Amino acid sequence: MATAPVLLNYDTLIGTLTLGASLNQDDGAAVLKGESGIDVTFLAGDELIDTTMPGLVVADVDSFRHYAEPHIRRVLTELKASVVFEGHLAGDEVFAFLSPLRFGDPAYYLATANKSRELTLLTDLRDEIFLTGAL
Repeated sequence: MATAPVLLNYDTLIGTLTLGASLNQDDGAAVLKGESGIDVTFLAGDELIDTTMPGLVVADVDSFRHYAEPHIRRVLTELKASVVFEGHLAGDEVFAFLSPLRFGDPAYYLATANKSRELTLLTDLRDEIFLTGAL
């Protein structure tokens, strides 16, 4: 969701324009994930709303929340996305970032990328660059 001011003569606020999409659908996380290799999980308070991670359970999320609590608090207080950080989710090491979903609600989404998969991609890229350089 995004909100922009509507101004009259560049200096008089006459209202706001808000645009957004409902992510309460059963497939909201899958739509946001698209074709990327990044998993998406929607959370509101202590509730797991939707996820693209097969088998993810609330206990996994609770363990992650404990570790990521400073990032979560900052995202919900400042209402802006976190920096990318490392963590553990459902037994995997992940790169993660958080972003708030809606003003006034303790809701946010968690985007995670499996660390070993991402590092393998970087290694493959490095090997391709070395191969190209050798030609």
